[in-house]
Amino acid sequence: MRQLERQIDTQFYERTALSRNKAAMLKKGEKALLEEKTLVAEVERTRRMLEERAAVKAGRMGRK
Repeated sequence: MRQLERQIDTQFYERTALSRNKAAMLKKGEKALLEEKTLVAEVERTRRMLEERAAVKAGRMGRK
């Protein structure tokens, strides 16, 4: 996963360096980063919720 992120960052850097409109490229990159952070937070919340549900279900099963 880290290698993929590094490759994406490298490609973005190269595209920005070659771009005639660097400000627009940086703005697009900033927007994409914000969307990625939002997605990661959403995935993390879902993971925690599923873990909590599994723990509750395991607790109920253990009482029987």
